[in-house]
Amino acid sequence: NNNQKKIIDRKIQRKFSESWKKMKNILEQYNNSESSRNQKDGIIIGKKEIDFIYCCLLNNSVVSLDSGNLEKFDENRLQIESYDEKSLILFAHKCGFSFIDRFKDQVTIFNDFTQQNEIIEILLTFPFTSNRQRMSVICKFPNNSIVLYCKGSSSAILSSCKEENEIKNQIREQVNEFTCEGNRTLLMAKKELTDEEYENIYNNFMSLKSTQREGSSKKIQKNDFINEIEKDLEFIGISVSQEELQEGVASTISALKHAKIKTWVLTGDSEESTITIAKSSSLVSNSSSYFRLNVNSEDILIKFDKQSSAITLLNKAIDLYKKKDESIRSDCFLTIDGNTLELIMQDPKSSELLFEFASELLTVICFSASPHQKAMISKYLKEKKNKSVLAIGDGYNDIPMLYKSSVGVYINQNPKIEVIRASDYCIPQFKHLKQLLFVHGHWNQSRLAFVTLFSFYKNFVFLTIHFWFGIFNYWSGQELFDDWYLSVFHILFSTIPVIAYGCFETDLSAKTLRKMPIVYRYGRKLSQPHIISWIFRGIFHSFVAFSVSFLFLFNSDIWFGTGKTADLFLFQKSIFTCVISILLIQILLKSHSHRYFTTIINFASILFWIIFAFIDSKINSSNIMDTWSMSIFWLFVPLCLVISFLPIIIYDVYKKLFSPSLFDIIKEIQFLNLFQRIKMLQNEQIRPNNLLPDE
Repeated sequence: NNNQKKIIDRKIQRKFSESWKKMKNILEQYNNSESSRNQKDGIIIGKKEIDFIYCCLLNNSVVSLDSGNLEKFDENRLQIESYDEKSLILFAHKCGFSFIDRFKDQVTIFNDFTQQNEIIEILLTFPFTSNRQRMSVICKFPNNSIVLYCKGSSSAILSSCKEENEIKNQIREQVNEFTCEGNRTLLMAKKELTDEEYENIYNNFMSLKSTQREGSSKKIQKNDFINEIEKDLEFIGISVSQEELQEGVASTISALKHAKIKTWVLTGDSEESTITIAKSSSLVSNSSSYFRLNVNSEDILIKFDKQSSAITLLNKAIDLYKKKDESIRSDCFLTIDGNTLELIMQDPKSSELLFEFASELLTVICFSASPHQKAMISKYLKEKKNKSVLAIGDGYNDIPMLYKSSVGVYINQNPKIEVIRASDYCIPQFKHLKQLLFVHGHWNQSRLAFVTLFSFYKNFVFLTIHFWFGIFNYWSGQELFDDWYLSVFHILFSTIPVIAYGCFETDLSAKTLRKMPIVYRYGRKLSQPHIISWIFRGIFHSFVAFSVSFLFLFNSDIWFGTGKTADLFLFQKSIFTCVISILLIQILLKSHSHRYFTTIINFASILFWIIFAFIDSKINSSNIMDTWSMSIFWLFVPLCLVISFLPIIIYDVYKKLFSPSLFDIIKEIQFLNLFQRIKMLQNEQIRPNNLLPDE
């Protein structure tokens, strides 16, 4: 077919093949010809090929970061939303047509053959929507010719082209061949307009645009008007962008599946290419069965309106899923197009039903989705379903989704400032998500959980002592500690050690966490039972500290060497010493790494308490050495620690010996360096007692 030219962009950074160099030489010879044949190379070059290149350069949303000041091609100073647009811009540059600048409504293109800049005016732009599945621009060239360039999906473009059905079928076969190989395809077409036709289009479009706010019917009229303009198009060609998976993508996705993290694939690609990439990346297996929701499919008979058809498809898919065996359900996934998703989301009950159904599946693929639909899914899961949503994007069209998610991760080696502001983290490659999520994510989750729980715990230890003291003094209002004890306690004695723990503690090594991503699922330690257990632990330790000090000190047989009995000053210092010792021992028992820095911080807190006690004794005209010189003081402080932690240690030892958790087993594997047992654990030859059958 002489009207078609296969264009394959292997990768953005990959060098173009020799055929493009030949094409550039031929374009230089036949730039102004309508159609010519080079018998040596056998390549047809003419006006269609040049129109194809102009469609690549003009029909996009590329803008210049330094608009109005660019004089030559510089891809680093161009803001490009997607890799498709970037590959097309670079392809045109290799062919001798360079995108220089976009300033207001003018695009500057450098023609390498004429060595001149061409300033092309963009008269109107019809952006991409999920309903239309295409984007169009109306351009005015320096020779005053007006052309409409359109690019989009195969179904959207071919339905508007004027070619015969035989040619359309050949194009569909080529597109299906490309998409089944996992390639991204775009069809391009054009339509030449006269000045009178453009004036009519402009006036009608502006009138519809100005009255758009009057109601949704005007918006529908506007879309119908654009669809009417994009009729009788002349087919130009197909762009095929071959996507190659980065290194480590399959292993990273496999780790996500082992961690039982549910994955939604939100993409603007076609269904065939998305499923092919999902299989090649190990997101789904070749034997997996899937449920298909697509109201635009040719094998679906729409008896009513599209929304009713979408809801009917959803109900049928749920019924089929319920009829399958439990063993088959775990290997099923759902595919849904953006238009069907938006129709279902318009009905609250159906949208709730859809997301409940999707929660049963490990993978959901949403293809032909617009940026608005991606953000809509992220917002619904976060706000309506109360889920923690991690959004991962690699283009400017993913920015709305990153904004609406709980955590946004952008993947690009050279991220722009706009994307950095929209995302929480930027990583160069997808494989680094494993280190970010399973290593640093687990560490931060464990650290923050302990810091939060310890904050509750230390406050209950310190403050409930005043309750016990109130019982002792018959609620007379007598304070046990001075006011500045409260301030110094939270700053020097209990905050700095736990901050050091929160910054440097690593319960498992990075190597172990990468090998065992399922640990991430069991890293959530801020559950209600955890909080309640730590609160009761704080109450118990405060009672032990007060009661042991009270029983040993307030006894008529206990005297100072000077003949004085125990007073409030001695009682105060004794309880404070017990409380600080309990808190620091608790941190040491919960620490797994025992780094030198955190250990030094813990013992430094004891040193701060000694210095503080001397300063306080000088201010209150008392002698702290009288307290520390008592043999009974050095008896009940260790006894207080034994009573506080002996039951907890016995319970922990019993649990690890007779009912170990997954974390206990992996911690033992790491300690003994028995990584061979990790494979046995994954193959279910070793099973902790508290794991469910499917875990």
